[in-house]
Amino acid sequence: MTQTLYVGNLALDTNDDSLERLFAQYGTVVDVTVKGTYAFVVFETPEDGERAIRSLNGTETGDSVLIVQPSHQQRLPSSKRSAMGKIQVSSVPSYVEWPDLQETLAAAGNILQSEPTEEEMSTGDRSWLVVYETVEQAERAVIQFNQTQFRNVKLEVKFVEEMRPATPPSPHQMQMPGHQNSHRMGAGMGAHRSSRSTHTEFPLRILVPSDMVGAIIGREGNTIRMLTQKTKARVDVHRKENPGALEKAVTILGTEESCSSACFEILRIMQEELIATTGYYENGLDKIHPLPTVPLKILAHDDLVGRLIGRGGYSLKKIAAETGTRINISKQAELTPWNMERTVTIAGSIEFCSRAEREISRRLR
Repeated sequence: MTQTLYVGNLALDTNDDSLERLFAQYGTVVDVTVKGTYAFVVFETPEDGERAIRSLNGTETGDSVLIVQPSHQQRLPSSKRSAMGKIQVSSVPSYVEWPDLQETLAAAGNILQSEPTEEEMSTGDRSWLVVYETVEQAERAVIQFNQTQFRNVKLEVKFVEEMRPATPPSPHQMQMPGHQNSHRMGAGMGAHRSSRSTHTEFPLRILVPSDMVGAIIGREGNTIRMLTQKTKARVDVHRKENPGALEKAVTILGTEESCSSACFEILRIMQEELIATTGYYENGLDKIHPLPTVPLKILAHDDLVGRLIGRGGYSLKKIAAETGTRINISKQAELTPWNMERTVTIAGSIEFCSRAEREISRRLR
């Protein structure tokens, strides 16, 4: 039985070979796939995986603290993967490189494979075939990115098919256009849709003050390690992005419950940091002030905000009233072609903010 590990907080220049050399010290590595700042490493046995976790999780690599933990939605070798979803992304400007496009598309889920098609539009733009780990992630990408602005053009994103490699592929399915050495995967159609997993993982992206990043990670990564072990969610703190920015993005991946639990734990950590740094109890502030809080800021793609607001703002007002919070959403005018996420700011106690997050996330999904 293999063991798949999730590896987070990688340097952008990390590649499959260098990561395999690192992990091969702890056992037999079956497969390594680097996806930007995170990766999946498959060991031949669970014992090898546990050895790597004990040795590498929380270790410092450059300016980051490495996160190594079991993948709760394991990426198995190609012969054993369950249903995957494929999309086609068209109207991609010819000057755009894949890493730039990947960074955007990865917000919908784990990308397993990507290839440019042989089709070239009259404008010179290109199309890409992108394979996600699950059908749900692929469908989410269509909802999230179709007709959205990217590099001053509107992307066209459509669902192509559900893929089931366990079914022997026909000869013309053995190879996607553009790469002779691509992974070989068969295809199935809508008849398989009813068997989708009920344990789909969802991304939750939030913003935290840059000066809180150290508290969230903790000394030698201890705090974030305990957080992930407690909530069973994967947490990536993107502290290298946007140097000098006042806020940093945090991506939480897991089930609905694990994401919400991890978000609450982050709020609690930030509150405790505020208490420690302001001398809340020592200065007698507890006698005249409520506990200090940091507003919860959720990132939501512009295309999904409408379902959150509701007609006439009814849905958003209802969430705020039922959870005892104040909720504001950043204006569309603040969006750029490179960033189509709006900020949903929730103010209130951390318990009330957590309740609001659950309702908001449920509507965004």
